[in-house]
Amino acid sequence: MTSNGASNQTASDTFGFVSGPEGRGTLDILWSCLSVLILCTWTAQHPDMNVSLGPKWVRKLFLACLTIFAPDLMLAITFSFFLDVRRAVTLYNERVEIQGGRKWSMVEGFYVEMEGFTLDGERPLTWEHILILMREGFIAPHRSYAEEIRDRSKADSLAKFISVGQALWLVVQCIARAVEHLPISTLEFGTIGYVFITCALYVLNWRKPKDVDTRIYIPLLSGKSYEAANAALETDQYSELRRPFFQERNNGGLVLLVGCGACAGFGAWHCIAWNSFFPSQLEQLLWRISAVLSALPSILAFMGGGLHEAEYLDGDLVRAIGKTLAYLFFGLAAVLYIPTRGFLFVEMFLGLRRMPAGMFDTVQWTKFIPHI
Repeated sequence: MTSNGASNQTASDTFGFVSGPEGRGTLDILWSCLSVLILCTWTAQHPDMNVSLGPKWVRKLFLACLTIFAPDLMLAITFSFFLDVRRAVTLYNERVEIQGGRKWSMVEGFYVEMEGFTLDGERPLTWEHILILMREGFIAPHRSYAEEIRDRSKADSLAKFISVGQALWLVVQCIARAVEHLPISTLEFGTIGYVFITCALYVLNWRKPKDVDTRIYIPLLSGKSYEAANAALETDQYSELRRPFFQERNNGGLVLLVGCGACAGFGAWHCIAWNSFFPSQLEQLLWRISAVLSALPSILAFMGGGLHEAEYLDGDLVRAIGKTLAYLFFGLAAVLYIPTRGFLFVEMFLGLRRMPAGMFDTVQWTKFIPHI
């Protein structure tokens, strides 16, 4: 007789593959949405090398929080950054065609905006600096730095692949639930809205280096000194080059349009949950009001931007009144934006405390989609 319990088991006591329990729990919903929020907002960030703003992880955390609490504002900032880089690269390459040399791509363009190039290791070079130094013969566009920048970049393709896969699984799951007429939680609705924004951030930052820590030295031409180059950058006679450059980079109207569109779209997306289940009628009413009002700041901001930048206003007094009205519209937009977006974000999670039974049913075939 043996004392080993395993030997006393019969064939009927053993099992092969055993599927998980039917349905899903509150923690399953919370974890799937939180994982998407954290992964997408974190991997979408490409912080600059401005160490005055703190360590890299602090800058990255700040950008991730901004993406969560003001995703449309983050999209507008990123889009503005993209347009500035594209215009600067175009202007640089136009100068290269005149002087001869290697053209730069968006990779080098982003690196300049990230303060990645330097002459002496201390002072980062802006686009204005580079164009002035080229024009005055201190540096020459003799090479491309794209491969070197890619080697320094720490873009984690696996992390982005996991983030996109997890987000795709959530979207497919919600579509399947809608087809099967199963309820969808407010947290899932809200998270999908963030997925749309972060996907746009991925596209805009596709060529931007990620988590770079060191700058690249641009060598001076033979016979040129760093002292003379730095003195040239401080001379007022180069202001005529800086001024038209900034005017060419002015894409404020297009950026404002994209930001307002994202604000309106993000608010309208929450209106899809208009008839969803809420723990109380008051919360449902507040959700509906907040969803509608959170889209209105886009209209106020667009009106304010139009008045602030209006060139058709004649007279100093009229322009002053226009700018005053613009600031008033901006202020009203902020007053509407902060509480409504704050409530929507908080209610996404509060709604999990009480849900109908159908919320815990699952569409069976979605179990075969890999996810975290």
